[in-house]
Amino acid sequence: MSEYVMQDEHEKHLRRIKNKFLEKVDSKYRAGQEEHGGKLWKMKPSRLAREVRNEAIDQFVYIYTLIELVDYLERRIAELEAENASLRD
Repeated sequence: MSEYVMQDEHEKHLRRIKNKFLEKVDSKYRAGQEEHGGKLWKMKPSRLAREVRNEAIDQFVYIYTLIELVDYLERRIAELEAENASLRD
């Protein structure tokens, strides 16, 4: 086990993450109930597995798209910084 000790700023960061998760999971669950109804814990395992698979596919699409966007923005920032540097010379 690591000997690293969490500092106050780490504890605050973790607390923000946990609070946001609790807020989001509550609203997401309620929205799902409003949209789909039913009792998730009574769903057939095969359907639950398909739903999990579909969610995983959605996550991949969102993550890949975000990575593309971040890459584009980083390239654009580098271009603008280079242009700015050339204007100062």
